[in-house]
Amino acid sequence: MSKEEKKEKKNKKGGSGFSVFLILLIIIGALFFLWYMGFGEGFGLGSGIGLGNGSENSSENDSSISRSMPDVQPQEQQEELTEEEQPQEETEIVYLEVTVSGSTILIDGNETTPENIVSEVKSAEVQPVVRITDNSAVQDTMSELVSALEKEEISYFIN
Repeated sequence: MSKEEKKEKKNKKGGSGFSVFLILLIIIGALFFLWYMGFGEGFGLGSGIGLGNGSENSSENDSSISRSMPDVQPQEQQEELTEEEQPQEETEIVYLEVTVSGSTILIDGNETTPENIVSEVKSAEVQPVVRITDNSAVQDTMSELVSALEKEEISYFIN
């Protein structure tokens, strides 16, 4: 073989390695671009980032939940308490059904105000949890009701 043939053969080997490197670089760049643009979320990439709040249709089921939890003490401590200090048996949760339809707040089909709801909850023998049903509610009306309940520390949730 002549010197020129050896050079040509050497150049072919070096060129193929560069081509493989260039193709790999393009593939890595394309994958990064897809990841950066958000493609790949929800396809098992292990990022732990979900698309929604875990319900079937997260745009329709956007809700706020605020509940008070009962005090639970370990069994060892419960045995040491006297009868007066024993926690009372759990009672059934009582709900006050409220519907917000457009800019109107309704209880049992009757129009009311956030202040009336607060006074009704405060005057109840057992403080109910307010279950708010959103029936195409106006955001200002829903915000007014929720802020009145939160101000008085009343438990509620929105369906």
